[in-house]
Amino acid sequence: MKAIRNMEPAWLKVNGRKFALVEYQDKKGELRPCYLLTKIECLYIATKFNDEARAKLVLRWQQLECGLTVKQQEELVPFIARGWAMKK
Repeated sequence: MKAIRNMEPAWLKVNGRKFALVEYQDKKGELRPCYLLTKIECLYIATKFNDEARAKLVLRWQQLECGLTVKQQEELVPFIARGWAMKK
């Protein structure tokens, strides 16, 4: 819960809405807070914790924006990485 709360300001700034905070009833009958997240919100949170998932998401986004096939993307990645290294 704390980690998600810490991510919320950035999400609010970009998306214009907070995460939906709701409650559920535990086995003892007590109400506990939890977030009801959309698929996109789950992806945002998951990629914050998982470097591999974030890398895959960035590469897929690039594919979609450029209209590249997976094979074209794989061939292009070493050239992009080399270009970034030269700028530094």
